[in-house]
Amino acid sequence: MGATGSMKIRQDNDLYATVLGQDETVKHELKPHRHAYVQVARGSVKLNGTTLETGDGAEISEEKALQLVGVKDAEVLLFDLV
Repeated sequence: MGATGSMKIRQDNDLYATVLGQDETVKHELKPHRHAYVQVARGSVKLNGTTLETGDGAEISEEKALQLVGVKDAEVLLFDLV
């Protein structure tokens, strides 16, 4: 059940949020048959070597691991999905 003003997500997912400074790194392993969606809320990051800026999103399939590296101070959401 969602809280007041929240959005319900009707899918098997795990949601992660991170704040990254310049050159800070976080890694996420995807289990088999899982996908991911990354949304950059603020700043700039490199996702497996590809630069994403504020407002950018990326759908990821057929990857075993994700690496996010801060380029400019960033806030990022990562959805781990079926």
